[in-house]
Amino acid sequence: HRSSCFEMYGFDVLMDSAMKAWLLEVNICPSLSSGSPLDKRIKTKLVADSLTLAGIRPPPSMWRQNREAAQRASRAGVMEPDSKDCGTSINSMTQGHLELRSGRLLACRSAFDAVALFDQADWDLVLDAHDEDFRCGGLKRIYPAVDSDAYVAFQEEESYCNIVLRKWQEAGGGELFTNPERSRLLPPWVPRQLCFSRT
Repeated sequence: HRSSCFEMYGFDVLMDSAMKAWLLEVNICPSLSSGSPLDKRIKTKLVADSLTLAGIRPPPSMWRQNREAAQRASRAGVMEPDSKDCGTSINSMTQGHLELRSGRLLACRSAFDAVALFDQADWDLVLDAHDEDFRCGGLKRIYPAVDSDAYVAFQEEESYCNIVLRKWQEAGGGELFTNPERSRLLPPWVPRQLCFSRT
């Protein structure tokens, strides 16, 4: 479930005398204990950035339990979290339907042509990824990204969601919301961004 689960991996990397990085192992359950003040500072920031990026929200039932707090939040301009899971409509599609949609996007001559084919489910996915980019703190998205097509050959199959996000990144990613020339690709019903600062 996207809104309540995520995984963190620990990569052990060794740098040789030529400053070339060598991957030693990937830990699926990395230790978050710290043995020094520097280690504590790094891991504390990592956990804080990870939880912020995951965007964990209290369940809607918690908002409803405390009506007074919800009314205060409403007066302060804080919206009640949406109870729908982002990308639900994509998750409910059949495999055949997703393969058809994937083929349509991959057949496009340019990323801009692919973005022009996005429907509301695709834009919901893009907006969720864009929100994550603003909440990333010290973390950086490595996949899907602008150069993700270089990694497609190493995968059995690229998921439909990764194709959508890759095409969006290739077309300019977040720049589609800020660049007047590129923002023409946005359908009129896609919300426009008002604030451009990162957290």
